[in-house]
Amino acid sequence: MHYLIYVLLLLVTFFFPLWINVVLFAINYFVPDPIPYIDEILQAAIILKKATTKLKQVKQVKKTD
Repeated sequence: MHYLIYVLLLLVTFFFPLWINVVLFAINYFVPDPIPYIDEILQAAIILKKATTKLKQVKQVKKTD
C-alpha cells in the first residue's frame, strides 16, 4: 500500500508547478519511509528537469527580445 502511494505521489509531481515540488521535496526529506533515498533522488531529478526547462525558456525569451 505504501508503494502505491509513493508511485502516485511521484507521478503527480510531474504535473505540479516547480515551487510545489520543492515544498514536497522538503517535506518528504524529513518524513521516514521504507525505501530510504530512492524517492528523494527521483523527486530531485524531477525538480532539476523542471528547473532546467524553465531556465531554457527564460533564456529563449531573453534572446528574442
